[in-house]
Amino acid sequence: MIPPLVESVLNVDLDQAGVAVIPIYGRHFDAYASLFGEGGMRKRCAIVADGDLPDGDDSVDQEELSENDADALMALEGGSVRVFLGTHTFERDFGHEGALEMFEAASSALGNPIVAARLRGLRGEILAVPEHERAALRDRAGQQVLRTARRRKGRFAQEASKHTSLATWIPTYIRDAVEWLTTP
Repeated sequence: MIPPLVESVLNVDLDQAGVAVIPIYGRHFDAYASLFGEGGMRKRCAIVADGDLPDGDDSVDQEELSENDADALMALEGGSVRVFLGTHTFERDFGHEGALEMFEAASSALGNPIVAARLRGLRGEILAVPEHERAALRDRAGQQVLRTARRRKGRFAQEASKHTSLATWIPTYIRDAVEWLTTP
């Protein structure tokens, strides 16, 4: 989902920029980081990690990266390697009104009009309040995206990637990684 989202929101074609997105399931980045470390390839490597809890803990309201996990990832930085961390699990980071229309469309396409209506309603609620009052609503929206994605995570991501043209926002940690990777 990241390459088409980056292209839609940031107008950056990662393939054309020479950036490969390689999914690493879990937090086993050290083997890859060593390829770009001292004496390794002279190409930038961005480790982009969300805030999933270790060991598959699925609780919706407690998904945050532990300080130890964050420290271990940050220790991989050096040479051509930089780490970009999200604060919550990937789906919860997308509770922003600039991404909800994409997930609303994906939910509709997957035959879940109730979830689509919830996301549409949450987006409307968020847009109806001043910026300084949006955090709690964005958190609720992010939890809804996460609950929806858990049902069929891969399929939901595939469908959402078809609707990235509806997104106007991307999480800061992903934006920062792309800017670092594509800036000479």
